[in-house]
Amino acid sequence: MKGITIAILSCSFFGLAPVFEKTLLLYMSPLALAALSSLSAGVVLLLVMDVAHKIREITTLSRHDVLLVLLTAGMVGVFGPLFYFMGLKTTSVANTLIIGRSNSMLIALFAWLFLKEKWSVHQLLGSVLMVSGLLVIFTRGFMLGYSFMPGDLYVAGAAFMWASSAVLMKKYLQHIPPEVLVAARNIIGGLVLVLIAFHDISQINVVQEIPLYLLGLAVFGIILAQLLWYSALEHTSASNVGLASISIPVFGTIFAAFFLGEKLELYQIVGGAMVLLGLTAMEIHLSLLSIQNLERRLKLRVHLHH
Repeated sequence: MKGITIAILSCSFFGLAPVFEKTLLLYMSPLALAALSSLSAGVVLLLVMDVAHKIREITTLSRHDVLLVLLTAGMVGVFGPLFYFMGLKTTSVANTLIIGRSNSMLIALFAWLFLKEKWSVHQLLGSVLMVSGLLVIFTRGFMLGYSFMPGDLYVAGAAFMWASSAVLMKKYLQHIPPEVLVAARNIIGGLVLVLIAFHDISQINVVQEIPLYLLGLAVFGIILAQLLWYSALEHTSASNVGLASISIPVFGTIFAAFFLGEKLELYQIVGGAMVLLGLTAMEIHLSLLSIQNLERRLKLRVHLHH
């Protein structure tokens, strides 16, 4: 139960990120924002964590671990954002949101295939409710249809990168501190994206709001969100974390209404309620598992005392 709670908290911070991003996009392109936000998060994290201690930990990693850290950092910090923004240029926002969120189901699928995680009835019910709620939101109550566009393949590639990296981390990198993974992810991704987006960055008209909102995005929307995400992967199954991430658009909609004054439509309320019901079903499943495990431990103790 602890893991899914951490995952939901992580998703709430991911949902808060668009509040900062929407303001920053008034001053820069999406690619420039992706580069600067990632690099800012990596720098801030290096400044606040015990750098010397963590550097010593990194130097003790095996070559296999280093390669996996670099691989996952490249997948989520470079290729994921690149594919996402390439797709966004040539497909609709609705298609981008629907396909991008498919990484949640991909995580659950990869966890079943490669981590041998089993699905319970509660998880299945929760996932159906959450996916249905997302469709209600993204299709505006099924008023919008779906039409394939070339950019959809790029967005699908981004979803694949995000899902694969989560499963790789769960399987091979759980022994590495989350802050090391987050720092590597953002510094490597930020540096590469800065090179790619150099022209866009040079065109930014710098105003005093930019550093403040970049710092807010780095701390809340990236560092805390990612640290909690990796922590959740340590405490619960990858499929649970993946399914919980379906709630990110719901949190984003709520925060946009609260901080940006955006109006909540009926289809958003209905879809959000379905997603929250799905999360509740998963919480019930994990609570029942905790009770069953406690009962087994108590019975074992009684048996040993006799």
